[in-house]
Amino acid sequence: MTDLIDFVRLLTALVSFFTALVGLSEALKQRSKQRKKGRRR
Repeated sequence: MTDLIDFVRLLTALVSFFTALVGLSEALKQRSKQRKKGRRR
C-alpha cells in the first residue's frame, strides 16, 4: 500500500510540475508576443 501511495504522490508531483512548465512557457510566449507588438508600435 505504501508503494502505491508513494507512486501516486510521485505521479501527482510530476503532473503538477508538467502543468507548471506548460503554464510558464505559455506566459513567456504571451509576453514575447506583447513585446514584439510594443516594439512594432
